[in-house]
Amino acid sequence: MTRKVIIHYHLFKNAGSTIDHIFERECVGRFGQIEGEHPWSVLGDSEMTTYLEQNPDIEYVTSHQATLYTIVPDHMQVFPIFFLRHPIDRAHSVYNYEKLQTGSTSHGSRMAKQLDFDGYVQWRLTPEGGAVIRNFQARCVSGRRNPERARTMNDQQMQESSLQKIAAMEFFGIVERFDESITLMQRYLEGFRSGMNYQYERVNSSVVRARTIEERLALIHSQLSADTYDLLIRHNQIDLAIYEAAVKRFDMLVRK
Repeated sequence: MTRKVIIHYHLFKNAGSTIDHIFERECVGRFGQIEGEHPWSVLGDSEMTTYLEQNPDIEYVTSHQATLYTIVPDHMQVFPIFFLRHPIDRAHSVYNYEKLQTGSTSHGSRMAKQLDFDGYVQWRLTPEGGAVIRNFQARCVSGRRNPERARTMNDQQMQESSLQKIAAMEFFGIVERFDESITLMQRYLEGFRSGMNYQYERVNSSVVRARTIEERLALIHSQLSADTYDLLIRHNQIDLAIYEAAVKRFDMLVRK
């Protein structure tokens, strides 16, 4: 008998906590989470398969660190879920989140508290700052986040891989179009889990934000110097291309 499992690839600051809240409520006793030993851990096929084999009752699993399945076991049917977000708006959200964190000793949180947004972006885009606002979504979708894949995948391959995966997906969400995404997700999962309640409340939302993406991008532009804004754009060219393609694919899925 084929085992059906929803896997939520919880991309940092992409509305994942709100999604998890829905399924934790609706999948009581069948909700699971897997993360690695360290904040920088990356989990591949083998770790996810082992976790699911050891937890046969789980129907929904969420992870910040798992990469998309490349080869799903024959006895499983996986329903992948992830959300994409405009990368420039996402960078601002990451900053606000890390600035407001209490009790965190992470380097990112310390730097966000010390720097304004312009300084934080400049720091994040140095080698020391990691990849959290540097084509982060492409790294996650393509699998380049995995150090083994990173050694053999260049930027062009990362972009092509991400675009191919998005073009083949039957569902993914767009943070800026959250309500439409929930409706599409309900349709996507109806054959697996009918009758679920998809009502939600915002979870882990850092600050009150402008209503439209255009207003938010204008605010972000005003908070950065011209050089810093250009730097942020340059380091997110692939994410911007992926986001544009994803919105077009999303529109098609909504119309189906």
